[in-house]
Amino acid sequence: MVVNSRLHTHDADRIAHSPGDVMSLPAELSPISMAIERSRCILDLLDDWDDEGAPAISKATWDRAIGWLSANALSLRTEHRVVVVAPLMSAGPDGSIDVHRKDDRRQLLVNVPADTTQPVGFSETTVATPSSKAFSMSRCPTSGCLSG
Repeated sequence: MVVNSRLHTHDADRIAHSPGDVMSLPAELSPISMAIERSRCILDLLDDWDDEGAPAISKATWDRAIGWLSANALSLRTEHRVVVVAPLMSAGPDGSIDVHRKDDRRQLLVNVPADTTQPVGFSETTVATPSSKAFSMSRCPTSGCLSG
């Protein structure tokens, strides 16, 4: 049962990060670093990876997604002493990347669009029962090899 659900958007420039500039994360955030490494297989997808005409995922989009993920995890740790769970990163629609994070109480889905003029969107859902089934994706390379 969903108790609270919100949809947000953010200016894409806020999460932009320099290409090739992978943020170093502290050891306690190693699950985030590992999720980032596993997500590299997204870059191996070719055009039409979903048999519906989806474009390949660009390195620039992946850089933006991991930049957001790294900055978010580091900020939460530094400012709030919160260590977040590693997300599932998967290819999204129109060359975008979805970053899905779920724990016993809530889930967060962030969509980083390929078009940098489009806002980065996210939705947060609070789950009423901690016994909810975990989010799962069924096939690699779009998601199966990317689970956190």
